[in-house]
Parts: sequence; structure tokens; C-alpha cells
Amino acid sequence: MTDEHADSPNAGTPPSIEIHVSSDNMSASLSVMPVSNQTGNITADEIFDKLNEKKIVFGVEEHKIQAIVQRFNASKSRIESEEIARGKLPKPGRKGEIKPAVAAFTDRVRLEQLKKESKDIHIADMLAINNRVKRVDHGDLAAKRGPRKKGEDGQDIFGRLIENKDYLDTQEIIGHNIAPSDDSETYRSNITGIVTFFDNTLDVVQVDFNAKFLITVAKDLMSATGIFLPPGEKGAMFTSTMITAALHENHVSSGILESVIQDVVNSVNANGEPVADLVIARGQPAIHGSNGKIEYFFATGGSLKPKHKEDGSVDFKELSIIITAAEGQELARLHPPTKGTPGHDITGKELSAMDGSPLKLPAGPNTGAHAHNPDILIALKSGNVSVKGSLVEVSEGYSINGDVDFSTGNIHYGQSVHIRKDIKSGFDVIVGGDLDIGGIVEDAKINAQGNVLIKQGFLGSGKGEIVANGSVNVGFIRNQTIKAKGDVVVAKEAINAHIYARNCVTFYGKSLSAVGGKISAYREIEGFVFGNLQGTRTELEVGVDFTLIEEKYKTEEKIKELGTNKKKVEENLDKFEKMKKLKKALQPKQEFLYKKLMSLLEKITAQLDALQKRKEMIEQKITSIGKARILVKDRLYPGVFIKIGDRNFPVQNEVVGKKTIMLVDGDIKFL
Repeated sequence: MTDEHADSPNAGTPPSIEIHVSSDNMSASLSVMPVSNQTGNITADEIFDKLNEKKIVFGVEEHKIQAIVQRFNASKSRIESEEIARGKLPKPGRKGEIKPAVAAFTDRVRLEQLKKESKDIHIADMLAINNRVKRVDHGDLAAKRGPRKKGEDGQDIFGRLIENKDYLDTQEIIGHNIAPSDDSETYRSNITGIVTFFDNTLDVVQVDFNAKFLITVAKDLMSATGIFLPPGEKGAMFTSTMITAALHENHVSSGILESVIQDVVNSVNANGEPVADLVIARGQPAIHGSNGKIEYFFATGGSLKPKHKEDGSVDFKELSIIITAAEGQELARLHPPTKGTPGHDITGKELSAMDGSPLKLPAGPNTGAHAHNPDILIALKSGNVSVKGSLVEVSEGYSINGDVDFSTGNIHYGQSVHIRKDIKSGFDVIVGGDLDIGGIVEDAKINAQGNVLIKQGFLGSGKGEIVANGSVNVGFIRNQTIKAKGDVVVAKEAINAHIYARNCVTFYGKSLSAVGGKISAYREIEGFVFGNLQGTRTELEVGVDFTLIEEKYKTEEKIKELGTNKKKVEENLDKFEKMKKLKKALQPKQEFLYKKLMSLLEKITAQLDALQKRKEMIEQKITSIGKARILVKDRLYPGVFIKIGDRNFPVQNEVVGKKTIMLVDGDIKFL
């Protein structure tokens, strides 16, 4: 440090330096004041000299003095009452801290929660939170105070000792269930329970240490569950009297699972582990009698899917959808209803049961009861057997032993038809039931109100079409069209085919399922291989009901037709309107025509409104995709075009492996 003395040429006038001592002698402050415009600098030594003059020797903060010197010499501004020394106050001693004599419960939040859940806290609930807590009885030591902590003496700024004489009390809170000793050095429990210590508060919470059995009865009184809480330290174990009393108190008197209760009581008493939510009583539900039922002795329909062979392939050789019966043949048996069995709830109240309702023998046309057994239904004549609604009927079957060709002509029959061989090109077959074909169908037109089975194939130049109200099963298909309101099942493959199903389309051909053409199903398309290496465009579409699309087209054509008619009527009415303006009155015949046209216009307008609403409803249903999907078991080739609802996805690279293709969050996904 370079001191600038007052007698040096550049010293200037020395500033005024004053030291102020506090009244309690515990601090000193410094004031430095310039006395003229030519005030000189100050030094730290000058300040220390002032402190020595005052005999200030303790608590001097040298770093503050250095900072003051630098600040004043730089600014020559007044500095007033800056603290530069501070004494040390004495620190009082403290009483010893209270410490629990046994492991205490220290979680205040969980304790409050236990108190809310039950008015009687059980030791098992506390041990589940803190397994170290111990029981204390009346008079047991709960806590004691630790040794006192000594205080520290102080010093004022003149270095004089300030003796510590005080002790501070600790701020503990002693609960109602604690009894302190006269000197407050020990604390004993007033009750039996668990010591608690949190937020500097000491207490004992009352706890049930005996085994505890709790019952919950179901609202329907059909079951009861029990909670078995083991005893704590010195607590009473489970007894049969305790269990019996609890059951009686809750009105449980029936369906008691006594062996289950005894086993769990023995287990809990032995190992001290709680058991919760154990069913200890179960009522007996009333068993209602079953209704009468019909046992059929023939296949009543269901799935037309072919059976799998051992090698995984399928065919339709053993499948038939037309069932015949001879006169007198047994068709069904009527089974009587059964009586109900009463039950009871766990309070012993009886639960009534209903007897089953009887059925009638399902006798339809050409069937009746057996002469010696009125519960047996037989055929009264030979024919085709089917179930129509709830009745069994036998209808005249039509069977063609050969082909449908020029020898037979077109077939139009109101019931089911069995054709043993082929249907040749150019012929129509229209049936009111099922159609069973043993051979091949060429470029023919088929319309069936039921199901269609073609045991071989459907092929030709593309002029053939099958329309079925039920399902269609076919061995293979080439170039032709199938429309089914049920399922379409193909045993092998479809090549350049157009297949539409209101439900599902399934292919069983492993080397090839479909290539070329269009496959459309409302719910699902399933197959092994779609498309080919040559990239032939093959369209797979799900989520679209083809019957609604056809209805939409028909509706639009009708709207167009009615629109044209409406325009013609309006043109004729316009002519009559002009005549009325010129002649002010129409002749009787003209007036008649005018009124007739007005009525026709009103009728056409109403029809157009109804058709427009129908079209809007159809369009809403068409876009309802649901869970439509495509199941690929082996691969997809480039050239396959996937459509789900209004979303499209062209397959550009070969996709290998099992895939489920669905619409997820508005996008086509391969899962």
C-alpha cells in the first residue's frame, strides 16, 4: 500500500475520519467526510490508528476497511456510518431433545388417513406402513429427554468477555396420552397403543392389538368376504366365538364356508400375516329351468365353409347344401322343459326359480308327429328338408341328373335345385332356395334366393354371373362375377374375377389366392397370396357394402328419370300458364289437363324428395367401415391395389409374411 502523507505536494486537505461505537459496545461504524475541494486521500492505516485510539480490537472487518478506502479515494464522496467491526453475542444453551424410547410412528399423513378409515386403528394397519413400531402399555416409558447442549460466551468490540447465562426451552408439544415426569426428563404412556412423534409432537395413539375379523356383505346378499387381521404384540388370537359373533351380527347364516374360515384362522394365528377379501360365505343362486328344445336330425344350415384336409387343402366333394328325406324319416325330436331349482342367499332367504317354457313340435308343410311318439317329427312325403322360420318343412325337390344344356333349357324353380353335372354357357338358372351344382358352371346366369355350391369351378369368357341372397362356395373362378349377400368361399384361386360379398371373402389356395379383377367384401378378405410377379392389377376392397352401392346407382337413375319427367311437366304447365294470361280462362278440357299436371308435379316432387333422402342415408351407411380388414397369410405382390372405405394404398414392393391390413386413425396400416 502506498500512503500519501499530508505534507506531500499532492496530498491536499485531509478528510475527517470518525469512529462511532454502539451503546451496547457490540459494533463500530466509520464515517469519512471531505472538508474542501482539495481533499486528499485516506489510507487503511489511518483508520486502524483511529480504531486503536478507541481500543477497538475484536471483530474488525479488514476487507470492509479496504473497500471503503478505495471507494473514497476514487470518488471523494461522503461515507457515513459504514459498519467495520462487530462483536460476538453469547449463544444460550438448550434443553435436551425428546427422543422416543421405542420405535415410533412418524407419518402424520398416514396416521390421519387411518383415523378416517376406521374409528379403531388396528396394529396390522400400522405395521403395514412401519413394521418397526412397538407396543406400549399404561405406565411404560414412551420417551426421554437427551442431555442439555451448552451455550457459547460472547465478546464485545473491546475484547471483553460476555458470559452466557441463559438456556432456551425446546418447543415440544406433549399429547394427552403422555404423562411427563416432574423434571420433564421422562415421559410415560397413559394408554395402550403406539408412540407417535412428528412435527415436534409426542403422543400415544390408541391401537387395537387383538385379532380382528371384518365382514363385507355383497349388495345382492349372495356372498360375503372377510378380512383377517392378525393379533399384535400381546394381543388375543382368533377364536371360533369371535368369528361366529361377527357372522351373526351381519346376519350371515347360510352358505358359510366353515372349512375355509378355519384354515385361514389357523394360518393367520400361526404366521401373523393378514388375509384380505377372502370369500367366506356364498349363496346358492336359483337355477331356472331350461326351456323345451328341438333336436334336429339333419344339418339345419350354418357355415358353408369346407372342411380342411390333412395337407391343409380343401374341396367341396363331401359338402352338400340340399338335404333330402324319405317319407316317414325322423326329422326332429321335441325335448320337454325342465323344472327350476330354488336357491338361497347368505341370510337364508329362499330364492324362487322359474320352470322352463315348453315348445311345440315344429311341424311345417309335409311334416307331422310320429304315430307312436308325438315328440318325434317325421316327413310325410319325400323331398328336400329345410327350416323356414321356426318350422321344418319338406318341399318337392328338383334334381337334374345331367347337365343344364339344350336338353333341359333354362331352369326356373321356386324351391331348391340339385344339378349333378355342369351348367353350360348361355343358360339361366333361377331358384327360390339353395342351388347345389356337382360340376362346372360356364358363361351362365345364376340367381338363387338361398346358398350356391359349385363343387368344381366357375369359368368362361366373363359373361357368367352368380347372384345369391345367401353364401356362395366355389372350387375356383376365372373371369366371372359373383355377388353374394353372405360369404364367398373359394377352395383354390380366383383369376380375373369380380367377387362381391356383403360379409367375407375367403380363399384357401396356398400358392395363389387371387390375381387380377376385383375382390370386395364389407367385413373381411382372407387369403394366402394376392397378385403375381408380373404386377397384374388386383384390387382388394373392404368396408364397402356392394348392395348399398348398387342401390345408390339405382336411386340416382330414378332421380335422373324423375327429374326429366318433372322438367317436361313444368314445360307443359308453363304453356297453360301463358294461355291463362292471354285468355284469362281455360276451356274445360284444358282446365282438366292443367289440374292433372299440377297433381302430377306435386307427386313427382314428393318422390324426388324421398329418393334424395334415401340417397343421403345410403351414402352415410356406405362410409361406415367398422373393423373391416384384409388378412394376408403369405404375401402381397406389387400391382395389388388396396382400398378401405375411401382410403387407397397401391402396393409397390413385395410384402412377405402374415399381415393384418386395417384403417387406423384414418390411414391404412399393415399390422
